Amino acid sequence: MEKEALIYPSILSANFLHLSKDFSSMIKAGIKTIHYDVMDGLFVKDISFGEKLFKVLYERYHHKLHFDIHLMTEEPFRHIRQFLKLGGSDFTFHYENTINKLSELKELRYEFPYIKLGIAISPDTDVSRILGIASNFDQILIMSVVPGASGQSFIPASVEKIRRLAHFRNDNHLSYLIGVDGGIDDTTGPMCLREGADYLVTGSYFFSSLDKTAALNKILRKDL
Repeated sequence: MEKEALIYPSILSANFLHLSKDFSSMIKAGIKTIHYDVMDGLFVKDISFGEKLFKVLYERYHHKLHFDIHLMTEEPFRHIRQFLKLGGSDFTFHYENTINKLSELKELRYEFPYIKLGIAISPDTDVSRILGIASNFDQILIMSVVPGASGQSFIPASVEKIRRLAHFRNDNHLSYLIGVDGGIDDTTGPMCLREGADYLVTGSYFFSSLDKTAALNKILRKDL
């Protein structure tokens, strides 16, 4: 049976003057998971949002939507513990600032065996660097733009990273999901899925579309 491809809209690109309307449109379009970007102004230059907004959104929507928390922060393991108290369970943090802190990853796994943990790699990071630790993660997120800002163009070299991770997963009988974040639209999205991606994070393309369902169908090629 063919796997189901998943789309995670990044609310970083939502209209915060009409956030409840955007959430309603996501639910109506059949979205099951949203991507919640946390940026601290240190690991990346921009600051987004944190625990307070998450608490409000989780309390209102957790029965309809799952939250995929992407920590672009200097202290992701500390933030994981904070979000866990608020209901979070799926977290992705960056290889670039945690490679020397993997003992903390083991502690989290032992203390909270039910959580899902992912590792993200920035465009300048060669995928070969994470192959040796890939089995420790539930998902691997390929950043197809420079982390920290929405509206960037897809970096073509990301396609080869997807292909290598997919081959490595198959060759070693692993089960991590492959995600792609940045510049995803109805051209780059289908290309990523063909190469083995399991889920796609889309921001500007999705939220700027008047017909959200049609936008999703174009990425998933259900409009053909």
